[in-house]
Amino acid sequence: MISSQVKTNIFNNDDVSPAEQLDVRQPLIELEASGAGQGSVIGADLAILGENIKIVSQETLQIDGEIHGDVSGKKVNIGPAGFVVGTVSGETVNIDGAVHGTVRAMDVLLNMDAKVDGDLIHNSLVIVEGAEFEGRVHRPGDMNELIPNLEMCSVPKAPAHVARKPAASPASSPTRKAVTPPPVPV
Repeated sequence: MISSQVKTNIFNNDDVSPAEQLDVRQPLIELEASGAGQGSVIGADLAILGENIKIVSQETLQIDGEIHGDVSGKKVNIGPAGFVVGTVSGETVNIDGAVHGTVRAMDVLLNMDAKVDGDLIHNSLVIVEGAEFEGRVHRPGDMNELIPNLEMCSVPKAPAHVARKPAASPASSPTRKAVTPPPVPV
């Protein structure tokens, strides 16, 4: 576990002033309050479990639920109830909840209640007093390695010139025969 008395900026050449230390989350609050940019939310009542799951958001991704899979976003916020088992990638990753896996980002912030068990690959790292961290920290030689891939994967669509076959109607279906009722005597 690594902790500090004051918000400490580790492995960054820029010194952080005491005023900045006390106000690390201010830009996030302003962004959300102003409504700038769109984002996605995985609510506290949602759990996403499975194999080979990858969640990608091209803007801010707020995780308040549980995810077993990889998560990528321009900015990833893991709320106090959020829990991720997998890789978390973003330009900025802000953790208040728990992560069991690798965190890759230009800027990583482990807030007071954060619990991280895994590797942190970053350009700058801030660990707030009270945060729990077990793992290794690494700063890559090429910062481009930290830029998340936010391309959306989708199933290819058929070209417009390819006509779709209309669904067979029940009367013309080869498995059914049309039955004519016998005439009713008068």
